[in-house]
Amino acid sequence: MAAINGNYLGAHEEVGIEVARLEAPTFKLTNMTGGVEVSWDAIDFPAEYSVQGYYVYRKLKTSSAKWELLEDVTDPNTTSVLDDGSHLLDAPAIGKTYVYTVRAYVDLSDDPSTPIICRSWYATAGKSITVCYAPALADVYNVSNGVKLKWTVPTGTAVSSYTVWRKVEGVDSVFKQIGTTTSTSFVDKNVTNNSTYTYTVSATVNGAKSPYEEPGLTITFVTTPTLVSAENGTGLTGEIIFKFHAVEHATSYEIWRKINGSTWDMIATIPGDPTQPSTYIYEYDDSVVE
Repeated sequence: MAAINGNYLGAHEEVGIEVARLEAPTFKLTNMTGGVEVSWDAIDFPAEYSVQGYYVYRKLKTSSAKWELLEDVTDPNTTSVLDDGSHLLDAPAIGKTYVYTVRAYVDLSDDPSTPIICRSWYATAGKSITVCYAPALADVYNVSNGVKLKWTVPTGTAVSSYTVWRKVEGVDSVFKQIGTTTSTSFVDKNVTNNSTYTYTVSATVNGAKSPYEEPGLTITFVTTPTLVSAENGTGLTGEIIFKFHAVEHATSYEIWRKINGSTWDMIATIPGDPTQPSTYIYEYDDSVVE
């Protein structure tokens, strides 16, 4: 570089400053379980520089926020960072909107003690995302009218809705949406006896959609037997005769009882028998009552 004053050209430096031309990485943001994933396409680094890497930056989406270094990725083969609090900044807060950007860099110096870092251009506006983590599916169990799911979310999370996903064993290779709710539970009524289902849940916060947890929870739906009658036996020892409709593929049945509004207690287990007619008749000796 040289300066000009009127008709006079000044001298220029003989050595000058070395610059490496680097591409700006193309990146994307994804809500993941436990954090925000920043992933980018690898660039072609100049082979003559042994020190290569990426800087990942983050800031809150406010007019006064400034870029902060989230991570110095020193391995040029690494092309993603999960922002979960394990790097240079605290974990992003659920429900808040953050802006991210990525820069590539090389060290022009041959002396590690005096690095000369050359950075790529970067997307100054960055890309923004509202943080929304996947709900934690806590339980899935059979109820009289279907399969019930329950899940939890971090305290204080302003979730506007949940989406329930399901795979049918032997039918679906991927999860399919089966319903939405604002509650933290859901009953899937569109189920078939002896079919196996896998469930998971995603959330929506401030318009942002979370991923869903995989592999999810799996259950085989078993139809609830229909009790036809419970009658006193003809003997004198306190027998009770139960009649109920058989359930196809059932390997056993449990009989439960409660007395005067108390809790249910299981009083008998009987084997399932595919040779039985559609209605079971079972005689229980109830002569001893505590």
